[in-house]
Amino acid sequence: MKTNSFIPVISITCMACLLLPMACEKVHFKTSDPKKNENGIVFRGDECEMLCDDDCCCFVELDGDDAATLQLCGTSNGVSFCSGDQTCGTAPSDGSQVLVLSTMTPKKLFCMLDGDAPFWIKNLSTTDDADIIMDCIFDSETPIEIHLEPEETMYFETVSDCEVDPC
Repeated sequence: MKTNSFIPVISITCMACLLLPMACEKVHFKTSDPKKNENGIVFRGDECEMLCDDDCCCFVELDGDDAATLQLCGTSNGVSFCSGDQTCGTAPSDGSQVLVLSTMTPKKLFCMLDGDAPFWIKNLSTTDDADIIMDCIFDSETPIEIHLEPEETMYFETVSDCEVDPC
């Protein structure tokens, strides 16, 4: 009797076609948060380390708006000098910078000295309100919600451990 040798080959080929897609399926591993160490301390991230060194790494982010242009005065990484009134007890006198927020770049970082460092944020628009959130604790779960009318300025200061208080 003559045996058909191609039947086992076809069977193996069919099994391979069925099993191969399952072997290539992505495997999902449960991983820990890469920004936290074993004690739950949140790391600031490379961008903050490069920008702020040992200063407070702060952020400002759009909160429902599609755009805002803000001026900050008192930052430790500002590119030009600025000053302001003594709303916080002392006048900000460090760097100034303009941050343009949009849907493409809704969040920007800036640096502040830690402790008793006054600063202000001004909405540079003459026609549009600015709704933003801000904090100097990286990835804060409770940032400060800020509503700025056109050309309005709000005053803040960093206190210990990079916490921010309004003045």
